[in-house]
Amino acid sequence: MATSSSCQRGGAPFARRPLRALALAALSLSLFASTASATPIAEFVDPKTLVDLYEKGTFGVSPTTHYHSTGLAPPSLLTRTPKRGRTLSGSSDGGDQKLLTFIGARGADAVDPAPYLFDDDGELVWSGRKGNVMNFQKHVYKSQDVLVWYTGSEEYPGYGHGQWQIYDQTYTLIATVEAQRIGPNATDPHDFQITADNTAVIEYWDSRKADLSPLGGSADGYAFDCVVQEIDIESGDLLFQWSTRDHIPITETYYKLHEPHLGLTKETAFDAHHLNSVWKDDANNFLVGMRGSSTLYYISGSTGEVLWRLGGENSDFDVHESARFNFQHNAKIVGSGAEHTFLVTLFDNGANQYEQRVGEARGLILRVDKRFMRATVEHEFWPSFHGIATSEGSVQLLPNGNVVVGWGIVPYYSEYSPNGTLVHDVSLGAGGTTLHSYRATKAPWVGRPLTRPSFAIDPLRDDRAYASWNGATEVTHWRLLGGSRPKLLTRLEQTRKLGFETELYISARNDYFAVAAYDVKGKCLGVSESHHWSNGTSTGVGMKCSGVTLVDHTSSIVGLVLIASMAIYLLIRKRTRLQIVHLMRRGSQVLFYPSDHESVYDSPSINEKTAVLMSPSMKHMQSPLLRQKF
Repeated sequence: MATSSSCQRGGAPFARRPLRALALAALSLSLFASTASATPIAEFVDPKTLVDLYEKGTFGVSPTTHYHSTGLAPPSLLTRTPKRGRTLSGSSDGGDQKLLTFIGARGADAVDPAPYLFDDDGELVWSGRKGNVMNFQKHVYKSQDVLVWYTGSEEYPGYGHGQWQIYDQTYTLIATVEAQRIGPNATDPHDFQITADNTAVIEYWDSRKADLSPLGGSADGYAFDCVVQEIDIESGDLLFQWSTRDHIPITETYYKLHEPHLGLTKETAFDAHHLNSVWKDDANNFLVGMRGSSTLYYISGSTGEVLWRLGGENSDFDVHESARFNFQHNAKIVGSGAEHTFLVTLFDNGANQYEQRVGEARGLILRVDKRFMRATVEHEFWPSFHGIATSEGSVQLLPNGNVVVGWGIVPYYSEYSPNGTLVHDVSLGAGGTTLHSYRATKAPWVGRPLTRPSFAIDPLRDDRAYASWNGATEVTHWRLLGGSRPKLLTRLEQTRKLGFETELYISARNDYFAVAAYDVKGKCLGVSESHHWSNGTSTGVGMKCSGVTLVDHTSSIVGLVLIASMAIYLLIRKRTRLQIVHLMRRGSQVLFYPSDHESVYDSPSINEKTAVLMSPSMKHMQSPLLRQKF
């Protein structure tokens, strides 16, 4: 059984269900002081009151959800604007799948920093391995959907040393990607892309000698050289490399030497450019975003030449005042930057740690026209919290035209319709929390974990059990199993899957219980370990789906045999009756015995007598061989 633990900084855990502020009459929130007691502290709460309590940190600055069947403790999300209906995306088999939200929980207040998948109701779908995670997203590798995230260290002033990890639909690690010709674990976490050629576009920062005197620093100083690489994932071959040192002057930055020690040593290298996004477009060129200059650079994929600049002091485009962006993140080209007109999506932070230029951050889509060399606002998306985001952030254009904005250091993510209407707004933590996600995106995902489902019997109510399966997206209902032996269980009650963890009702006593997961077509997907009903502990063993199917088939065969036997019996009985009536009509010798057992040959009522069928050779017998009620 999972036991509850306190959140950091005095936070109290929620049990079994994430926090959801749904403005519905049937609002029911399962907020619990502890998993063990399962006592609700806010069962029916007015949504506005609940938002205020959450925002004030009443449940802790980073409240978590706890479960009976597993020890996972994901963030308890607060849905401020509930999603009406579901955003769907075409799946590989031609159907539709609902989109899941990809979150990499991080920050000092993150109780369990890890990659997470949530549905639009804030219900957990999958929790990955604990650790420092950035840039958790879905990609396509070798025509298969994969999960990718960065794991490693974070260093001042905002870069990292680590690697990218690629996982398949069973959540099995299938590949790692690292920067080449620089040493192990040198890769930076800011951006990652898998191309249609199964290559990875990554970047790293390298502290190198630099003349900082134009910026008021040492002529014999140090600055970061930000390097872009394209690597063949399978072979590890380096296919392309480009660096800021070779192409961008160090003076092309808004950043300043705020502290006297900056740039004096290799360990205190000056962050002039702060490369934080790179995207290879359909023309095989690269859009590189640099926060230090608030500029997007379009780089030739063959020569490394800077083809044009967008934004900043040296922009090649006339950027309309409303289209100007500051200290941006996550810039991408929709289509090709070689076209006459195209769209660019980016997150406009509006500020950094030292300087604020506008009142609010925003998600931004720009229309860039190369014929007239100008950039205008196509769409913009404003935050419900009406503030800036000093770092991080993302913008994602969905297939249906909706836009997802991750607010970076501010623990929110939002979805908007194409006209800018807010259709989904979610908080990851209370005001003042450091819990956040570097980016937030939505995508369809089918997960088929190799683990067994999780199962637990309530220690306080032995007629209740709980089932969950971390990462299994195809489960639609659960079937309770029970029996006298751990590996010989029969099917009991069926329950529709509700949320990450489903409560099951135990209606009959058995020595052992387990649970089987089924999909929408009734196919068994997995079976949990068997548990002792007496004390709820696991036996450590469990059945396979084939075993459950065999038991089902055996039960079905036994049932069919019983039904067939009954049918044969009834058929023989019916034929006997018909034979008696037929013989009577032909005048066969049929003896009818009244209740006083006196023999007669003519009976006035067949329904009130006992008829006996006798063969001609038995006429002399005084008692019947067969007596049958009609």
